[in-house]
Amino acid sequence: MNKKALFGILMLVLSITINCNAFAASSTEESTELKQTQDTKKDVQAKAQQLDKEIDAVLKKIDTNKKNMNAIARDIKNTQIKLEAAENDSKAHEELLNTRLRAVYKNDVNNTYIGMILSSNSLSDFVSRLNMITKVIEMDKDIIAKAKERKKAILKQKEELNYENAKLVSLKESNESILVKLNNDINEQKDLLDKITQKEKELIAAKKAKELAEAAEKEKQLTREKELAATAEKEKQLAREKELAATAEKEKQLAREKELAAAAEKEKMLASNDNNTTNNNSNNNTNSTSSIISRGTQNSISYSKVMQMEATAYSLDGITALGVPTKRDPNGYSTIAVDPRVIPLGSKVYVEGYGYAVANDTGSAIKGNIIDVYFPSQSEAINWGRRSVTVRILN
Repeated sequence: MNKKALFGILMLVLSITINCNAFAASSTEESTELKQTQDTKKDVQAKAQQLDKEIDAVLKKIDTNKKNMNAIARDIKNTQIKLEAAENDSKAHEELLNTRLRAVYKNDVNNTYIGMILSSNSLSDFVSRLNMITKVIEMDKDIIAKAKERKKAILKQKEELNYENAKLVSLKESNESILVKLNNDINEQKDLLDKITQKEKELIAAKKAKELAEAAEKEKQLTREKELAATAEKEKQLAREKELAATAEKEKQLAREKELAAAAEKEKMLASNDNNTTNNNSNNNTNSTSSIISRGTQNSISYSKVMQMEATAYSLDGITALGVPTKRDPNGYSTIAVDPRVIPLGSKVYVEGYGYAVANDTGSAIKGNIIDVYFPSQSEAINWGRRSVTVRILN
């Protein structure tokens, strides 16, 4: 039996070791996968944050570009106004010059520059008129030339503004394209992050479930081990008891043999006194029977348990833990306080030196093998003091 129990324990230990190794290997793989998932999650989060920063930068560029485009649009509008004014001014001077030239051919010579020159009264008047006409013509030409230069400058400025605006439009389109791509990228990263987060949650849940299963399996194996150990110990105890019983039986047999031998020897020696020997044996049997007393009773009251306890006393009237008033009745049942873990509440007891009582009260200082007996007066409680008593739990 002992060999079988030992074999069973060894098999259980081997099974636990194998299971633990299997659990450990599986747990290591799951931990590695969880760590890889968490590392991937960190990388994706970092990439998403970087994309957020890039999007912020592009948005700032778009905002700056928009402001520049608005400024250039205002400049283009103002330049267009200036260009129209210059064109109108140049056109007016050109029309004035054309009018004067047409007058040369259509009007009378006297109304023309030539007529004015030919109608001079003297050489000095001629020179004066010629100079005046020359200045007028030069002035007209200068005005027309300046108007053309102004128009040319304004056109150049407009072309430059249009070029800058075209660049800004191109930059705007490029920024918008980049923004669309970044938004797509970050959406992809967020989708990936959601999937990784879900996988992380599943792995954590699986890990917790596995840990609970492992703990339950270990507890189960430990319980089996304890049961086998208890069985082995029980079998050892039974074997010891059998051995002791066999030894006792042998000793008893030897004692019987010795008694028989002694009786035979005594019978030989006292063969003449058989009657006296018979009477003595009868007396011895009577004395042996009278020495037997019943167990489990005290003063004809049966009890189930005997305990040695420390007993103190108290004298405060009131309601007990069971809701009844404290009471001292020397002819009946009095009140005592107990630790319910040692003596259950409501138990009837017999306290040495105090009498019968009911355990219907408790106290904060009453713990373990201590009881507190009730007296109606403080002097009686003080007189009782603290003493060691025998307590019997009544049936």
